[in-house]
Amino acid sequence: MLSRLLYGRLIEHSHDVIEGEELPVEAMRAEIVERSSTPAHSLMRRVFGRRKNSDDAAALLVATRDAPKSDFLFDFSAIPPAVPIARRTPIRYAARLGLDEDQTFALITAVGEAMANAVEHAYPEQPGIVRLRIANAGGKLCATIEDDGRWRQTQRSDERGRGLPLMRALMDGVEIRTDQSQTTIGLTMSL
Repeated sequence: MLSRLLYGRLIEHSHDVIEGEELPVEAMRAEIVERSSTPAHSLMRRVFGRRKNSDDAAALLVATRDAPKSDFLFDFSAIPPAVPIARRTPIRYAARLGLDEDQTFALITAVGEAMANAVEHAYPEQPGIVRLRIANAGGKLCATIEDDGRWRQTQRSDERGRGLPLMRALMDGVEIRTDQSQTTIGLTMSL
């Protein structure tokens, strides 16, 4: 939704739909050619230029670099809106490893459940960081999801509590280590 709001603000601010469609594309092209140290700010400056913007606007840019084939590392803020983005991050890594569609689905789903649990349970009072590490260890894929929070218990209900059984059904191994200051979920899959 944020991307739709941003896009709507960018294309409608001048009340010229054609110009509004062209400006963000031109701004991104210019940023690719002439990279700045603050790309989101640069994008906004390039789109709005010298015109006064009469409404709120925000820019969120996500950049990725190909990691070595053996490791995937991704840290993200433990806030609910980050989870859908974080769930999708290992897809290119899975493709580089040659995982088939079922393996990719299993990895993304199990890792996503573990990350969603960390966001929901580890930091009840203030956001923290969740770390995702995936390594190809000689024919075995090892994913580690780690937080530094203090897990809070939730009320049991029929609509909750499916994450751990789902992880166990999709992966070859699931290990959970927890103490007062950290929780680590280890997932393994044979390749």
